[in-house]
Amino acid sequence: MSRMLTRGFLVALLLSAASLVHAQEKQRHQDGAQVSAAQLEVIEGSAELSDTGFVKISGEVRNKTGRWIHNPRIMVELLDTRGKPMSVNSIPVAVQQELGESRPTDAVVASRTFVPPGESTVFQYIRDARKIQGQYTGKHRLSATARFTTRALSVTIEGLTTGKGPGDALTASGKIKNSGPEECRSPTVVVGIYKADGKLYTTRSQSPAAYFQKMLPPGQAVAFQFKVLDNPGGNATIRAWADCQFLD
Repeated sequence: MSRMLTRGFLVALLLSAASLVHAQEKQRHQDGAQVSAAQLEVIEGSAELSDTGFVKISGEVRNKTGRWIHNPRIMVELLDTRGKPMSVNSIPVAVQQELGESRPTDAVVASRTFVPPGESTVFQYIRDARKIQGQYTGKHRLSATARFTTRALSVTIEGLTTGKGPGDALTASGKIKNSGPEECRSPTVVVGIYKADGKLYTTRSQSPAAYFQKMLPPGQAVAFQFKVLDNPGGNATIRAWADCQFLD
């Protein structure tokens, strides 16, 4: 009886270990896999053709995958009066053409490199109207892409203080804290400026000079001060997120 119990225990232990290895291999296989577009919700903010002749489109991408994602990109199709996509002379389009894409689409990288499940990243697309083959009418189509990652960040904003500075500039200050076990290269604060109606107006990002392309060790924090001159007026609000540009 004792041998049978011991043998049964060993079999159960081996099955449990095999199941764990299988789950780990499956997770490694999925790391870097493309995220389904249906799992990335694009929330439009402001869109305009500025007085200086630039098309500006801002918004958010919400991660609905239940997992961490990284390097989200927003594909931007500018539409003419007939609702047809217009050609744009840009680096993203040129790269896709070199890769043989049949329908190259303009794009912009989101402001956050890593986005946890349930959270959002802000973005702003800016393109010189002279690079567009046609007249921008305010119509466009947006979609998002990203890849899964198994690396979760524990980098947060502490003591965030927002206000107004000289010339009606919007200000933000606080600390970027690395609470995780890994070093964080180029710790970055990403801010979104929201209009009174709750729509994103613009976004900015900044790495404290002392840590640009350098590592913020686990448990350490670095202070930041931010000033945004592009104030939409009214009861504008600021949201801020911490990020790392790259992980080793």
